[in-house]
Amino acid sequence: KESDFFNLDEVRKHALSPDWGSTNLDAQNLIQILRGRESFVLSISDGEISNWESEKSDFEDVARKNYYAHIQIGSKDRKTNFTKDLESWQLPVFYVTNGDDLSRLMVDTAKDTYRRFIST
Repeated sequence: KESDFFNLDEVRKHALSPDWGSTNLDAQNLIQILRGRESFVLSISDGEISNWESEKSDFEDVARKNYYAHIQIGSKDRKTNFTKDLESWQLPVFYVTNGDDLSRLMVDTAKDTYRRFIST
């Protein structure tokens, strides 16, 4: 979900009311949304990305051109093909197993990312 500071309630609602079922990724849509600017991109998943093999190449390009991090709900011993690829590309993957850890991690990740812009 794309947002600016004026639509945070909508993003919060979207993040806290997930669509259950299989997860699909649309890398071309991300490319279109992010074209011409560097952005902070945070993904959250509790499982595998169904269409990962077909989106992997385009997604790697998008992730490397932006400030990207992924939060995987579940333990490190249950890695998916998606998280294995992200880690092999040396992109940050954070594993959480409960809601408190998830909330804290999201705030800390956003704070650390935006700190780079403020302190430069």
